[in-house]
Amino acid sequence: LGVSHVREKYEQARPNEEWRYELRIRYLPKGFVQQFTEDKPTLNYFYHQVKNDYMTENGDQVEQDVALKLGCLEIRRFFKEMRGNALDKKSNYELLEKDVGLRRFFPKDLLDSVKAKTLRKLIQQTFKQVANLNDEQCILKFLEILAPIYRYDKEFFKCALGSSWVIQVELAIGPEEGISYLTDKGSTPTHLANFNQVQSIQYSAMEEKDRKGMLQLNVAGAAEPLTVTTASLTTAENLADLIDGYCRLVSMETHSFIIRVQKEGERTSSLV
Repeated sequence: LGVSHVREKYEQARPNEEWRYELRIRYLPKGFVQQFTEDKPTLNYFYHQVKNDYMTENGDQVEQDVALKLGCLEIRRFFKEMRGNALDKKSNYELLEKDVGLRRFFPKDLLDSVKAKTLRKLIQQTFKQVANLNDEQCILKFLEILAPIYRYDKEFFKCALGSSWVIQVELAIGPEEGISYLTDKGSTPTHLANFNQVQSIQYSAMEEKDRKGMLQLNVAGAAEPLTVTTASLTTAENLADLIDGYCRLVSMETHSFIIRVQKEGERTSSLV
């Protein structure tokens, strides 16, 4: 969607103070981490995106040793010239703790649950384990450790298969498995379609009081469209945009795969 269409459609729905525009790397090619190592600005931007997601959404859910390792990797990256034993010096640690702030590197839950003296020793010990890594090595190690805990390579949507809210699943969209779903947390994903099989995408609001959304994908070789019911039209539109982006990335097409149903009296908006 164009920026003007987004503003026109969504800004009126919420007060201005609730809005925040964020530029994200959303469509990932297969083997994206390796590809990003050949494009340092993209690697750095993606790293900060993942790190911010981790700190705001997942930081308090990881084990203590993992949180320590991830935090020390960021300290190493942030203080590029710091020697491995630098934090053993009281003044250096106090600079980190008071002037920069430990909250920049570690989740609040870790800082609140460990005594200050114990935390200092743990940080000093863990930092020495990563002290010899350079900037890129820190980023790659951070992504490697976090990958099993936070699937930053996928986006997940709670929805239902078919045109009713009966078979509830979590739809997973990502570069490696395409479109798949999970019936419960920890289950093996069931594959639905690859992006290069999607021929067109449509979404609409269902004619019900709760105004759920519906997404339909025409998939090559399938007898009928793949239909997904979402909690709202906004979610269906979000899903459509994500799948459309991946379809264009895989096929190297510039045109959108979304077929927008034009309602009577509705203003035409171009999709780019």
